[in-house]
Amino acid sequence: MKRIPDDDWKTWRLTSAVALERFCAEALERVRALTLREGSAHTRYRELFAFLRERDDIIVAIFNDQRRSNAYLQMARALSEGVIHPNQIAKLSDESQAKIRMIVGIESES
Repeated sequence: MKRIPDDDWKTWRLTSAVALERFCAEALERVRALTLREGSAHTRYRELFAFLRERDDIIVAIFNDQRRSNAYLQMARALSEGVIHPNQIAKLSDESQAKIRMIVGIESES
């Protein structure tokens, strides 16, 4: 895959930092809600553990090991998971937008 343009790389780095903070804040709110629910402590613990495991998998796929070589894949995953919104992708070059749409299309077909 062709190297991501510098401006798009810079945009992704800024966008991903904001998205990570928002993603974690939303997760913490969900954790609070899970812990305050009615039900047995064990059931709530198991639900919390499953939720955190799922969220951690998303964080690893989107935010860890950010390099130019995997930026398009991370942006596509972020878009498909709802971590970033289509209007954030619209800030990128037409070429990068097309690549991300292609990847998301391929992912959604499998």
